[in-house]
Amino acid sequence: MTPFELAKASVSVREAAEMYGLKIGRNKMANCPFHNDRSPSFYIQADHFYCFGCGEHGDVIDLTAGLFGLSKIEAARKLLNDFGVNQCEIGAKTKAQRASTYEKVSAHTAEQRCVKALSEYRRLLWLWKKELAPKSPETPLDDRFVEACHNLEVTDYRLQLLDDAAEDERERIAKNFLSSKLIERIEQRLSDLKKEGQERAAS
Repeated sequence: MTPFELAKASVSVREAAEMYGLKIGRNKMANCPFHNDRSPSFYIQADHFYCFGCGEHGDVIDLTAGLFGLSKIEAARKLLNDFGVNQCEIGAKTKAQRASTYEKVSAHTAEQRCVKALSEYRRLLWLWKKELAPKSPETPLDDRFVEACHNLEVTDYRLQLLDDAAEDERERIAKNFLSSKLIERIEQRLSDLKKEGQERAAS
């Protein structure tokens, strides 16, 4: 087994993130260490991470390499050293990791699609509510501020539902979100906003 395989089999992305100082909050989100992140946009799973803000993504070796400015082989060796992984113990440790509470979710599952859309939308709503709040009672309400007031709490709730549920329940919740077209509507809203921004930038 190579150092890369050994490191990835022995240490989850979440374990490395916590070991190296990232504070992971609700919905497996943290402030991204790779850009100036004003609200949590760094999504952490057992086997991968993804930043909805800057697009940085990868596995536990990519995370460690990025955090410390290391090559991938240096990052793999650092993980093995920091977590005390011994080549002779890998069979037992890998089995324990597979039985851990950190579920491994494919980037293309229904749950992943839901979390991505809801998290991106929540980040926008949070910014709108903070930055577009009226300065005085006489100030007209911005439509985006109103949207944030209406939808931020329920978006938080939906993300929390996915985060708190057991694995089979998460799958059911995600399928319900998709079948109700909720995620499709959010994705369309995000797409429209992106187009509006591009049109403003081009004008």
